[in-house]
Amino acid sequence: MTPTTIHGVVLRRLTTEDLPAIVGWFQDPDTSRFLGGPGWPAAMLANAERAVGTDFRGARQTAADHFLALADAVPVGYIECGTFNRCAVYGGEGQDGPIILETIEAITGAIAFTIDPARRREGLATRTQRTTCPDIIATSLILARILFQHRVK
Repeated sequence: MTPTTIHGVVLRRLTTEDLPAIVGWFQDPDTSRFLGGPGWPAAMLANAERAVGTDFRGARQTAADHFLALADAVPVGYIECGTFNRCAVYGGEGQDGPIILETIEAITGAIAFTIDPARRREGLATRTQRTTCPDIIATSLILARILFQHRVK
């Protein structure tokens, strides 16, 4: 993959060699609360290949990508992108597995990311999001999934 540059942020695939540069970010309480502790990026990177083709909460994962965001050649963000064959609203676990409340038969994605805690409040999160999802269609699908999962009935 050729690195993507938009809004001064470069995205390239995360490698195991990059892990020492970002592991400290996951010691931050706000980061670890949502994404896990220092072992999170290594575990997710190691699991990426195995995750593709598996079912997760009612949807089949079709891709698992991990990126490093750089600004001025310095690591500033970690992005985890999963792609799924459909949108499934997860309602918890039942005796026979996940309880799926509703589905939309459309390819969807899930994105988790963090910015270096020392670099927060510099606009890097917004720039990284715009670099990750430059296509309005991709952004619309992501927003549709978020709204679908959090709508009030």
